[in-house]
Amino acid sequence: MKIIMNITIQITKGQLPTVIQEIYTHGCEIHKTMLHDTLDGRDTYSLEVSYSNSELYNNLLAKLNSLGGGIKIVEIKNILEDTIIGGLLRMVFKLPIESHADYEMNLLGAGALITEMASRENAMQYSGISRAIALIHGAPRKDATPTAAYIRRHVMLEKDSALIQRFVGLNGYPILIEYNHIEDFFKTLQGIQSGFSAMRIQDIDGVEDSTAFEQLYDAANMPILTHAYDELPLSILSELMHLLKKNRVDNDITNIGIIGINATALRLTRLLVTMGFSRILGCDNNEKLMLVFEKTHGMATTPDNIFNNADILFIFKNHYTIDEFYKIRAGQMLFSLIEEEDELETSVILEKGVKEYIPCSHIESMVFFPGLLKGMLHTGVRRITDSMLIGLAEKMNTMRSSRTGEQTLFGTLHERVAEFTRTIQME
Repeated sequence: MKIIMNITIQITKGQLPTVIQEIYTHGCEIHKTMLHDTLDGRDTYSLEVSYSNSELYNNLLAKLNSLGGGIKIVEIKNILEDTIIGGLLRMVFKLPIESHADYEMNLLGAGALITEMASRENAMQYSGISRAIALIHGAPRKDATPTAAYIRRHVMLEKDSALIQRFVGLNGYPILIEYNHIEDFFKTLQGIQSGFSAMRIQDIDGVEDSTAFEQLYDAANMPILTHAYDELPLSILSELMHLLKKNRVDNDITNIGIIGINATALRLTRLLVTMGFSRILGCDNNEKLMLVFEKTHGMATTPDNIFNNADILFIFKNHYTIDEFYKIRAGQMLFSLIEEEDELETSVILEKGVKEYIPCSHIESMVFFPGLLKGMLHTGVRRITDSMLIGLAEKMNTMRSSRTGEQTLFGTLHERVAEFTRTIQME
C-alpha cells in the first residue's frame, strides 16, 4: 500500500542529490522530478514521492526542514486528495484499477489516505458516508413472505437509487427492513444510521397513521425524507396550487373532501388548514384513523356528504359505493390517488362534467425527491416542516413549463429544487 505525494521544494543549485538520498534513506521512493523555475541560483522542483510507512515519511519531512542550507519545502499535496472527495466508490470511476500497481497506488493508497485524514475537521467529505443515502422499505415480518414480494420492493428501491445517482450524484443503498413491532423498525434505523448521511423512507407497509412518521425524526439523528409524508403531499400541494391559481379559487370559502385517510391525507389536511381552508370533510372505514383526522382539524362525515358538498375532492381509497360516486357534480375538482383507474368511474367523471380531473399517474413525486435530498444534505435540515413544504410547493409551482404546465425529470429541475430547499431553510 503506497501513498503518492507531490512535494514542491526550493534548493540551492547542486543540492538535488542530497534531497534524493534523504528520500530513499527514509524508505520512500521518487517517481518524478520536474524543474519548475530557476532564480538567483535557486531551483524550484516538483518531486513525486511515494511511501508506505507514514512514520518514516514524517521523519523525512522533518529531516528536510532541518537540513537548512537553502532547502525549503514550499508545498506538499497528495495527488489523490482531490480525487477521493466523495469516497472510494466515487473514486473508482476517476482512476484506473487495471493492474496490481493501480490496485496498490489508487485503491489501497486512497483508502490509507482517507484513514489518515479521518481526524481532520473536514474529513467527512473524503468518506463515502457523505454521499451515502439509505433507501428503506419497511414491512411487518410474516411467516412466509413470497420471494416475489422482496424482489418488487427491492426493484423500487433500485429505481430510486438510479435516479439520485443519475441526477444528483448520490449513492443510494436499497435496504429492506422487516419488523415485529414498529418500535423494532425505529431501532433498526438507529442501528444503521452511522453509515449514512441521510435516509429516505420509500414505504412502511400497513402504516397509515401519521404518528409513526412523526416518530421517525426521533429515531435517527440525520436528514430523513419520506415518500408518503413529505414527497407525495408536496406533489399534490404543488398541483393543487396550480389549479387554485388557474381557477381563481378563494381558499376560505372552498370545501375540501377527502375519502380514505392515510399518512399522506393527514399531512395534506394539516397543510390545507394552514393555508386557510376551514372546512375539510373526510371519511374512512377505520374509526381510529377518523379520530386522528379529527385531531388534525378535519370534520368526520360520510362519502355521500363529501360527494355532495366538496368543491375539491381527494380520493385516497375506494371507501365508497358506485351510487355515492355518481353524486359527483359539474364544477368539482377531483384528485384520484388510487393507482388503478376504474373505467366506469372515469366515464362518470366525463359524463358529470368535472372541472379538473387529476389521476394518480399525474401526481409524479419522483421529479422532486432527488433535489430535496441534495438540498437537505447541504443545509443539514433533518426534516421538511409544514411551513417549508408549503413554501417549496409555491416555488415549485413557479417552475412549471409555460407550454405544458407539467414538471419534468430532465433539465435544471433538481438543482433548482435543491436551491429552493436551501433558500427556504434559511428564511
